[in-house]
Amino acid sequence: RDNFLEVYHDIFLPALSTCSFIAVDLEFTGITLPLQPNDSRPPPGISRNDTPSTRYNRVLRPVVEEYTIVQVGITLFEEQGGEGGGQLKARPFNFYTFQTDEKGFNSRYPSVRMSLTSTNFLTSNSMDWNKWIKGGIPYVRQEEVEREKERMEEMYPHTMPPPVPNLPTPKIRVTKDSDKEYLTRNLARVREWLDSVVVDSSQNPNGTHENSDLPGPSTSTNNVDVESTSNANATLNLEPSNSFRRRLMYENIQYLYPDLVVSSYGTGLDKGVRVERLTKSERLDRWKSKSIQGRKSCQVRMGFGMVYGEVVRRCKSGVPIVVHNGVYDLLFMSHNFGRRLESWEGTMKYIGECFPEVWDTKVMGVRAMMERERQIEANLSNPGSSFLRPYNNSDLGTSYLWCKSGELSLTPRLVYEEGFGKYELGEQLHEAGWDSTMTGYVYKALRVYLR
Repeated sequence: RDNFLEVYHDIFLPALSTCSFIAVDLEFTGITLPLQPNDSRPPPGISRNDTPSTRYNRVLRPVVEEYTIVQVGITLFEEQGGEGGGQLKARPFNFYTFQTDEKGFNSRYPSVRMSLTSTNFLTSNSMDWNKWIKGGIPYVRQEEVEREKERMEEMYPHTMPPPVPNLPTPKIRVTKDSDKEYLTRNLARVREWLDSVVVDSSQNPNGTHENSDLPGPSTSTNNVDVESTSNANATLNLEPSNSFRRRLMYENIQYLYPDLVVSSYGTGLDKGVRVERLTKSERLDRWKSKSIQGRKSCQVRMGFGMVYGEVVRRCKSGVPIVVHNGVYDLLFMSHNFGRRLESWEGTMKYIGECFPEVWDTKVMGVRAMMERERQIEANLSNPGSSFLRPYNNSDLGTSYLWCKSGELSLTPRLVYEEGFGKYELGEQLHEAGWDSTMTGYVYKALRVYLR
């Protein structure tokens, strides 16, 4: 989470824009349904007789809605020329993702469910649960990403908006004598503070507002030449007050003196209204700083939803996405980062729209096993043929080792972009970033083999 925005903007997006294909692998908190209370029967499992729709509704969808994502591994591959199977440049990313509990985004995430079996399995493979909980990147679905982007552009535009010529009149009506006295006393303090600034003597220092016992917008402060003011005495802290009185002061000061910057200071019972007069350059710097921080906050709230959205856009442009035995990977990604799962037909249509070209190395491995068996049978009938090592297990680790063993006549050479060599020496099974790297390598090797 700490370096997410830096990595996303400076490293991930440029690499995504030039990649040839994308390999993805996810780790989850569970992939089997738990026993129901007071029910000794085992949870529903997968049967060879299932139709796709039956399996989806009975097992796949309930699992995806029950559990959540721990890691997302995305390896961006660039196919390069060269002898044999060519060279394959890898840029692996390993993202920890953790559901946000921020107000406004947490209504669909009442809890985090974890399967004991999956937890023990991932723990035995060095899963860092503290990093997941403390540093996991928050995420929202694409509908909320678009809504947050609109909010970001409205509140924090790229260029400083022009000043509002006519601010609306204050909405709060003052009825208590004590509040009226507080307002009058503090507006007088603001007026006295402003009068201490040397301004053009032709400006009227005592503007009034018709039909009101409060001073109106002052022409002297609507157009104060603040470039000529001194930094000394540029800030006024009004007396601490409750939230109602602070809002009362916000509205009236912004209405009467739109050139002033109104904020707050302190905490709890010591919280009050702060008024500042800034030069034009200071106002621009303040706006830039606020805009940058505001846009960062919005992007942090969108979190991994932004990554998913960019991957989808790249895949829609014709870049393949590669998974290994990836039904759950696609469903978990779609449900958590895309949109809620719906009917089998609707979900398949959505995934097809997001990822028009999907390759599964588990399916490719089964085909490669059949092809290898055919080659071995052909060699047995030819005594002069060389020995061929069988390929009889299509799981990811076995497939990767077989493709790297030199058994294939055309094997791609795997290299890592500078700064991405985490897995070059130490390979970590069931860390999503490494598994996605193996998946991409197996895809390239088997595509050459099965061509």
